[in-house]
Amino acid sequence: SYRNIDDDFDTDNGFNGNVQFGLIIRDALLADQCTCSTSEGFESDNDASGTGASPKTSAVFSNITVVGPYRGSTSNSIDTKFKRALRIRRNSSISVFNSIFTDFPTGLHVDGTASESNAISDNLEFRSNVLAGMGANLQVNSGSTFDINSYFVNGANTSFPSTSSVMFVNPYPVDFLNADYRLQSGSTLLSGADFSNPKLGNQFVNVRDINTSSVANVYPNPVKDQLTIEFVSEDAKTIDAVIYDITGKAVHQFLISAIPGSNRIMIEAGELSNGMYLLNMNNESLSGNTRFIVARD
Repeated sequence: SYRNIDDDFDTDNGFNGNVQFGLIIRDALLADQCTCSTSEGFESDNDASGTGASPKTSAVFSNITVVGPYRGSTSNSIDTKFKRALRIRRNSSISVFNSIFTDFPTGLHVDGTASESNAISDNLEFRSNVLAGMGANLQVNSGSTFDINSYFVNGANTSFPSTSSVMFVNPYPVDFLNADYRLQSGSTLLSGADFSNPKLGNQFVNVRDINTSSVANVYPNPVKDQLTIEFVSEDAKTIDAVIYDITGKAVHQFLISAIPGSNRIMIEAGELSNGMYLLNMNNESLSGNTRFIVARD
């Protein structure tokens, strides 16, 4: 969700899907000017009246990165309509895991007694997340007795006063060009994700599992024109190979005639557009994926 106006990931009316690997980027000068609304990263309702109607809004999110309007400093000027990285209200039961939220006036707002009850009963879970560079990390409504601080700490969540502690590669370039929201090698956030919660089940991919399932070494990575693929095969059987783009579309299919032991082939990548790709290789004795990036000047 890029430089949106109102809310970015807005869930209601029974949405209960699974969302992983999302990115939100906000512009300090672009916010919803309607008098009936404010601008949030996440906003979630069960329905407009906060009833307990089924199906309940109970989506599960993991590995979401949210770069808010402050862009590195709470002293930066932003539109006054910006309010919260997450506003979970009106009996919502969404859950968020393993995600990074930065640069909003407020981080997490559990809004109203119904959503607070969902949090207490673990229907609404917020675990293994990071809040950084917020004006304030946590919020409840006036008069609430919900202990949101304990809820936050007991969920193995972390907060940093400054977004610089996250160690993004290049999060705030001028005019939003050439941004890089990956983590630098020294970032503490490269570890600590937890995929053991039953709500994540086998519908979510542990990034470490992606890396360890790699069946080939590919280089150069990023590649401009020609990609070298090295792998080890147990036998002399044909391997089906497919390259998928980031949307899951197969963009190139080919066969590899493997020999026992070490193999090396080269393929042309010149027809692929800039972006991230997944190389899938599969036969009776070998199966897995390897990621690579195409990047040209």
